[in-house]
Amino acid sequence: MRLSCAGSGPLVVKLAGVAGGVGLYREEMGHAVSRGFRVAGLDTTGDRRDDPAPAPPTWESLAGEVAEGVERLGGRAVLWGTSFGCVLALATAARHPERVSGLL
Repeated sequence: MRLSCAGSGPLVVKLAGVAGGVGLYREEMGHAVSRGFRVAGLDTTGDRRDDPAPAPPTWESLAGEVAEGVERLGGRAVLWGTSFGCVLALATAARHPERVSGLL
């Protein structure tokens, strides 16, 4: 998992699509930071060629990584998904509702 964070305020965790990672969304993440949010970009293991997964990913393993990242950042967050990231946000909310304060 790769995790980066900027800003202060309510925590929002950006989850990207399958290819490219959250770096593709720097501009929109920066805009959310400028509006008073603490924005974390979270890339799960295996979503980029330079970070291969040790085993085929499962919904359990992916959602577990998101929940672990949210826990490291403070406990609960709004999950903000794009493309596959939307499905991952739903999977995380279903499996770890204690870590999710909302979905976007």
